[in-house]
Amino acid sequence: MEKTSQVNLDHDELEVGSRIRELRLEKKFSLRELGARLGISASALSQIETGKRRPSVARLHQIVSILDAPLSAVFGETTGNTFGTSVELPEGAVVQRQNEASELILEGGVEWLRLSPTPIPGIDLLKVTYPPGGGWDEYLRHNGHETAHVLTGTLNFDVGFEHHTLAAGDSISYSSTSPHRIKNPGTEVAVAIWLVLNTSTAV
Repeated sequence: MEKTSQVNLDHDELEVGSRIRELRLEKKFSLRELGARLGISASALSQIETGKRRPSVARLHQIVSILDAPLSAVFGETTGNTFGTSVELPEGAVVQRQNEASELILEGGVEWLRLSPTPIPGIDLLKVTYPPGGGWDEYLRHNGHETAHVLTGTLNFDVGFEHHTLAAGDSISYSSTSPHRIKNPGTEVAVAIWLVLNTSTAV
């Protein structure tokens, strides 16, 4: 069973758990039912929803995939903004200042920073920071397509049966349905820009 860090969380991180709970209730899943789909106990899922524990990157992807929601839902967008929902984009320019970007710190210190000032249907744009040794060991699969561009440091990408080591300036693109895992093998922080194209995972 995947272990999950128990830490003191700030307000924004506490909100992530409540957003997961809102998505779960919207899809009419009980704690026990969703926990079973995730392979964890209802108690462990409850600790994530109440902010007592941080989900890992893999766990968060698994949750939004089962609940048929975009990653943007955990950053505070309306829970009704699931795949296939029409979203009216604002006219003109929308500016997001550096101190306004939504940030999420996951298990192991991996940080997600949402770069898009406004939600764009089917697209998530993130800046992801991996501390030394950060990432995950288990393979992850979910619907969609991902493109990553490494800004600093080094990241290992295992996609299917292929291994790729990317340094600053390198990019990679792959189907999210292929088993994949990502790890920072170095002693320095690694930072990458992520473009995630979402597709429906109706349950």
